[in-house]
Amino acid sequence: MRLRRVGTDNKLSSIVIVSMLVAGGFIGFINLYSKDAHGTFVSGIIYDGSGGPWTIAGNPYIVVGDVTVPEGETLTIEPGVEVKFDGPWDIFVDGTLIAIGNETHRINITSNMLTPDISDWRHIEIHSTGYAEIKYCDISYAINGIRSLSSSNNIIAHNNIWNNAEGIYLFASSNNTISNNNISNNEIGITFRESSNNFMINNNITNHRIGNYLRDSSNITITNNNFYDDGIYIQGEKLSHFNSHNISNDNSVNDKPLYYYKDCTGITIDDLPVGELILANCTDFVVNNTQIDNTEIGIEVAYSTNISISNNTLSSLYLGGLLLDSSSNNRIVSNHISNSDDGIGIEQSSNNNIIADNNISSINYVGILIVASFNNMITNNKLSSCWMGIQIGGNWLDNSSNNIVLGNNFSENMWGIYVHGTSENEIACNNFSGNDGGIAFQSSSKNNIISNTISNNDRGCNFEGSKFNVISNNIITNNGDGIDIRNWSDNNVITTNIVSYNNKNGIYIYGSYYNNIAGNSISHNYKGMNFSQAVKYTEVRGNNISNNDYGLYIGWTFDNLIYHNSFINNTIQAYDETPNKNQWDNGYPSGGNYWSDFDESSEGAYDDYNGEGQNILGSDGIVDNGTIGGGGKNPYEIDVDAKDNYPLIEPYKNYMILKQGWNLISLPLIQVEQNLAEVLESIDGSYDAVQWYNITDARDPWKHYKVGKPYGNDLFELNEKMGFWIHITQPGDTIFFYNGTRPTENQTIPLHPGWNMVGYPSMSNRDRTTALNNITFGTHVDAIWTYNSARQRWEKIGSSDYFEVGRGYYIHAKSKCVWEVPR
Repeated sequence: MRLRRVGTDNKLSSIVIVSMLVAGGFIGFINLYSKDAHGTFVSGIIYDGSGGPWTIAGNPYIVVGDVTVPEGETLTIEPGVEVKFDGPWDIFVDGTLIAIGNETHRINITSNMLTPDISDWRHIEIHSTGYAEIKYCDISYAINGIRSLSSSNNIIAHNNIWNNAEGIYLFASSNNTISNNNISNNEIGITFRESSNNFMINNNITNHRIGNYLRDSSNITITNNNFYDDGIYIQGEKLSHFNSHNISNDNSVNDKPLYYYKDCTGITIDDLPVGELILANCTDFVVNNTQIDNTEIGIEVAYSTNISISNNTLSSLYLGGLLLDSSSNNRIVSNHISNSDDGIGIEQSSNNNIIADNNISSINYVGILIVASFNNMITNNKLSSCWMGIQIGGNWLDNSSNNIVLGNNFSENMWGIYVHGTSENEIACNNFSGNDGGIAFQSSSKNNIISNTISNNDRGCNFEGSKFNVISNNIITNNGDGIDIRNWSDNNVITTNIVSYNNKNGIYIYGSYYNNIAGNSISHNYKGMNFSQAVKYTEVRGNNISNNDYGLYIGWTFDNLIYHNSFINNTIQAYDETPNKNQWDNGYPSGGNYWSDFDESSEGAYDDYNGEGQNILGSDGIVDNGTIGGGGKNPYEIDVDAKDNYPLIEPYKNYMILKQGWNLISLPLIQVEQNLAEVLESIDGSYDAVQWYNITDARDPWKHYKVGKPYGNDLFELNEKMGFWIHITQPGDTIFFYNGTRPTENQTIPLHPGWNMVGYPSMSNRDRTTALNNITFGTHVDAIWTYNSARQRWEKIGSSDYFEVGRGYYIHAKSKCVWEVPR
């Protein structure tokens, strides 16, 4: 039951009603929630002459329901009056509110709870038809102490406003004056939202999460205010929300100047005392060697370009150390940012910025946040003890693409990097150690994770609902799970990583399709790879899987293809729970996998025959069928329902490592499909030129293919007999997976007098004499050279040197002959 609201009745009637309620046994109910059970209980429509004015004689006025001052009427609250809210009620001002105390007799507007707390009551809310003068009042424990909605020309002065969610909140309101107030210990001190032409003068604003919040507002005049552990935060959707204000330098933050620059160029701030710095629409601005602490944002930059911010110390900032909003082509270098909510924010189309060599530590949320921004370079920063070291993206609408995170060091963070809802970013050459998690991807696609070291984290690299990402050439060791892919994370490529000594799984996949796992070294994990449930169409190819408790553990999953892997010395080489639903070989002649417990004659493994039925005399690298030859037990039985029908007699290698720049290579396997683009498909986008020297074309021996060249190309096919140059554009190692079939007989290459640029179509390294086979060095050929791209030098093939799988060669023939390359 609610106490009767007092409005149209006079004060004497209200006292009589309250006395009757108390006599009726409701005093216990009142005291349960309220501090006072005496005074004047008020609610409903009140104005002078009808429940008002409020005078000292009626103290305290206990608000037990919403109070409305109607349009055309005035409610006066006289000096010394106490107004106490007994619940979540408002004073709605549609008419006029005059609440003017004085220095010795202030008006107290607060909670009536036994233990007052923020948001015990709601607001003094001034509407579009209303007007208020609120002076010399003490206002506490509200949601908004004073709230103006589309109201103008109000005066709020000489008040103490504290312990509210927001002290003063103006929405769509203009020409209001807020002056000479002490505003402290609210969540937000003063908010201007979608408001214009307001005045904020001579206030003391202390100890808020945000002291003064300007959101989507313009033409706010802020002069001679003192901020302590506070400052100004500006947010907006267009330039005028940032550069239309009149914020003078007589404002201070912690007794240091608050600098606001708009529409400026060519200014330098170096080693000056700065309380807070705001730049709006500035260019060619330099900020060096400042120390800013205990405010909202140390440095805020909006709609500005060519700003250089370096060697500054920013600490104990409630929102963040430094914010770029709609600002591009800036340099943030060698700053120390600590003990703040966020470190550096890059937001709202802040593009092409360089964030380098910063030390960011002890951050409550995100060290570097990138939202709706592109082409930023984040390099060589140290990020430690953050919740997120770096976060790229924020929600489905904030795609941030083509950012590069290169060479940073992450330690003791919840996550080193968290990527959400973004695409086409590159995370390369970073070090993640001692974090709860290294890298996490949520609903993100087409990102590259390359050449990182991810070690000694509780979790390594995690993907949730993320597709078409490339994870290559990383070192992922001593984590819980190395790589964790789950919940519709499809079509990812995991290649040439070192995944070792992880406590749980090297690679874990759950509920995801069409992933490609190739060329990785996976060792000393509990489970090298673990396919849990609903994993389909995954290709596992060319991996070295060794010394794990389980090499590859397959739960209830279907239609996965596993071939050309080397299973070496795992306690349990493989386990497949699904009967006859996964394919453990790639048919003949491509073959299956190498198993270290099935490669010796003593284990029943022989290779005396070839052919699909293994019934033609001559080895082919595949263990013979058990009914012929030496009695081998092909196929290799993983269990009764899973078999490798063509196990390999020795480890299979079908990739080579290419370096940035020119590489001289050849194709060891027979090329059925010789189209250049198809042959080089696995490194599409990593090269820009291919060339080959054709000695038989005396007039135009050099044949070229340049990517994107509209005319003039004359090299369109590659085969196993050609050596060729390829120019790699990507830094670091590029892994080239080549396809084809193993040679089952010697391959013939015609040699012509002079220099021949040839391949080496064989799967075995051989010394020079053995490799030349049917021709003699000194008689048929007199010089052989190759190029070592890793060492960037030419190497002459001497008598004790070897022809190596995947190398291209220059052979100088003395006469025309045919070289039979041993298979």
